[in-house]
Amino acid sequence: MSRLFFTTVGTSSMFRLPPEIDRDDPQTCYNFLLDLFLRTYRENPEAVLGYSAELKSVFKAGVTKEDLVVLISTDTVQGYMCGRLLSDFLGDSVGCDVHLEQVEGLQMKDAIRFKEVGLHNYLDFLFRTYHCYEASHRIIINLTGGFKGVIPYSTMAAMLLGLPIVYVFEFSDELIYLPALPLSVDSVWYSQRLERFSLLEEGTVDETVFFEGMSMQEREEMGLVVDCQEGQVRLSAIGRLVWERFGRNKP
Repeated sequence: MSRLFFTTVGTSSMFRLPPEIDRDDPQTCYNFLLDLFLRTYRENPEAVLGYSAELKSVFKAGVTKEDLVVLISTDTVQGYMCGRLLSDFLGDSVGCDVHLEQVEGLQMKDAIRFKEVGLHNYLDFLFRTYHCYEASHRIIINLTGGFKGVIPYSTMAAMLLGLPIVYVFEFSDELIYLPALPLSVDSVWYSQRLERFSLLEEGTVDETVFFEGMSMQEREEMGLVVDCQEGQVRLSAIGRLVWERFGRNKP
């Protein structure tokens, strides 16, 4: 079975730019780096692994032309440029299929926008990818490089969905492979609240409706799986993970 490497993209590739290259000109950066990566790969394939943490991990995992690499870039000009660079390099050097997705709101400058927009969009794309390819590909979550803010959620998603994880430490050449580690949820607690969770499947609900009849202790227990803002309740990032695994399509 072909593999799918689900990989967030960072900007470590830009450290290879010489001082005279204008970092605010993404096309010039892209042209220089792609030429550098391809020339280096042709001359010494091992040397290019030091240019990008994401490349290092997928090459150490033995990526082939039969595999699919899904790259997720941040919502920044430099992040998307690095995504294009890795996408075109992998397509040329390995010959594998590559899909590049830029996720709206996935950035570091605005923490609120990251939490309320970027993180939810990232999880949406992760779940869509999982449902689209789970029957045809062996999906692997690659945590090397990329956007550090999503690592905890990627790890939890991998555990909830039963997916393996790969990782390479910055100063190591050894690929760390973590097999699927199933994570369970208190089924009794969850099943008792399934109907209430289903109210949030399509978005937000007025908090007076969602919390109706709940004690203060029950509300506190809900704090990890729902967010409340301006009188509206929605699933939190962790709540989305739990709902996707245990709630969706349940009778």
